[in-house]
Amino acid sequence: MSGILFQPVTLRKRVLQNHLAAQAMEGNDGEDGGRPSERTVERYRKLAQGGWGLVVVEALSVTESSLARVNGMILNRRNLDAFKQLVERVKKDNPGICLLFQLTHSGEQSGSFSDRVTLGPGGEGRRSLATDEIDRIRDSFIEASLLAEQAGADGIDFKMCHGYLGAEMLRLANTRADKWGGSFENRTRFLRGLAWIMSIFPPEYPRLPARSHGQLNPQNTSPSITCATPKRQRK
Repeated sequence: MSGILFQPVTLRKRVLQNHLAAQAMEGNDGEDGGRPSERTVERYRKLAQGGWGLVVVEALSVTESSLARVNGMILNRRNLDAFKQLVERVKKDNPGICLLFQLTHSGEQSGSFSDRVTLGPGGEGRRSLATDEIDRIRDSFIEASLLAEQAGADGIDFKMCHGYLGAEMLRLANTRADKWGGSFENRTRFLRGLAWIMSIFPPEYPRLPARSHGQLNPQNTSPSITCATPKRQRK
């Protein structure tokens, strides 16, 4: 096909086969504790077969306890093999595809069937997070980033938008008195802590540029960021 949409595009040193990108869209069809089901795999296989240059695998929770969807998927060590199979089958259909994993914590957007947590005061079915709980959630994001690499994903996307925990963290309304709220520095501490994951990866690996819903500044606080995982030699 002709036309700019179907021409290769370079993101840093990574060359995508075209300009077409499929954004993360949750199918609510995970199974067995958050593993991708056959239906899940087939959805992404169809995107691969359709020739999309970049595909973002729908929001993958870093925790089992706070989910937005009853059948939402969870990226943890127990489910790692299933995600490896998803990547393998998708890339068999389209070896040139760039596959990103979107990582999330649903926070106060979690369903009533789940543990609805918030940075603010509790109440109305929500539980306020303690400082050390947020520390552990940040660590869960970092662990999930490393699992994404092991699964074979080409990159990760941190979901910091749409009212989920990451977005709540960045809002001006986050007036917590601890290190996770109040000042701009404190409200961005969580996001900066996640960006640290890139520091352990080889600097020569090509990284996809940041993607956001606006500039990260005190007056605009709903970004999501994308970064590529390295392809270190696998054992």
